[in-house]
Amino acid sequence: MGVRKRSPRRSRAAWASRLEAQSLALPATLMREARANTRRVAGDVSFLWTIAREITLTRGPELTLAYRSVVWVMPGFRTRQGARGTRVTSELCIVFVVRHKRSLDPQAPEHLPRWLLTFADHEGHREPFAIPTDVQDASTYHRALAQVDGAVWTDRSGWVAEPGHFAAMVNLLHVGGRNLCLLGAQHVFTPFADGSTMRIEDGLTVRPLDTSGRLAQSPRLAVSLPVGGLLRDDERPDRPSFDVQLARIPPESEAEVRLRTPLRGISQIDPWVRSMEEALQLDAIGWFYLITPDNHYRALRRGQLRLTLGSMPPQPFPIAYKFRSGEQVVIKDVYHEELLCFRATNIQRSPLRGDSGSPIVARRDDGSLTLVAMHIAGDEEGLSWAIPAWRLFDLDHWEQYPEGARIELIEP
Repeated sequence: MGVRKRSPRRSRAAWASRLEAQSLALPATLMREARANTRRVAGDVSFLWTIAREITLTRGPELTLAYRSVVWVMPGFRTRQGARGTRVTSELCIVFVVRHKRSLDPQAPEHLPRWLLTFADHEGHREPFAIPTDVQDASTYHRALAQVDGAVWTDRSGWVAEPGHFAAMVNLLHVGGRNLCLLGAQHVFTPFADGSTMRIEDGLTVRPLDTSGRLAQSPRLAVSLPVGGLLRDDERPDRPSFDVQLARIPPESEAEVRLRTPLRGISQIDPWVRSMEEALQLDAIGWFYLITPDNHYRALRRGQLRLTLGSMPPQPFPIAYKFRSGEQVVIKDVYHEELLCFRATNIQRSPLRGDSGSPIVARRDDGSLTLVAMHIAGDEEGLSWAIPAWRLFDLDHWEQYPEGARIELIEP
């Protein structure tokens, strides 16, 4: 009588490996449908941007954990390398920021996905959509430094001058009346702030640079007000800062300030951008421009630098700032919420130290300008980090302002 042999059984490890491979493989039909749906709505950039932002907010942590090379995930636009350097395309994508960008075999476990899929409601239907991805090196982003050395400077006795720029003239309207002010970056109007005090310093005098970019003692252009956001030096992402401050223009200085104001020819219909959707619409039809000071100490009369929108980080982003600690200068990371990241179209005409506070604008068909954002930091290699206009004029983001206050952009 023969011995009955038992049928071979697959090991648990082999079974798990097969199941894992099956789980990693997206159904081809789903991918085709998702890409087709994305192509169909390609003209609706705001809708696709919303999807990309939601993916990065909900899946960013797990994607960063899943791929060791990834340090950040955010919505943005695809970049291309050319003979003249990096340029930003109009293709919306999800950006993987990696420690070191390198080529990998498509079958390697660390190879990043070319598409990320999600389901979304569009015109009454729940459908799959596929957002392409782009891989960018972390070195592009880590050098962001709050910029100073430009058209105006704030006189702080005992400390080296750290000049900058300002974005616009505004009216601060409140129950007690009206104040004509400069709108600018707090790190320009309050250089070497004490970030541990949790207050906005005031009473500092804002003075001009002369036509050669040298410090001038007169005239007195403005005096800083305790109105704006807070700059925190605790390096906590859950307590983001807001680098904005007002400086009051004395009556005797109004004429001089009007001559120096960079934002001229403001659109009467759309003086400033009110949402990300509006910014995306402007990006789709033209360029953005960073208006630099003519009396910049390093590069006089650069004019308007052409920019394109690069990305908007969904989580707080760190920028290095100079603070004072006693009599010492310390460098601390300051986290910002809802910044826009622009990229210069010509690396030879990039933001410099000293452009902080400069306005970023869009030019309308009639030649008028719409304020899009205020530049606060860059890396001198093409990037501009900026606070969007809809946050600048929303006092809910400010820490301190008079009762019943609102801000009104005015023509110089």
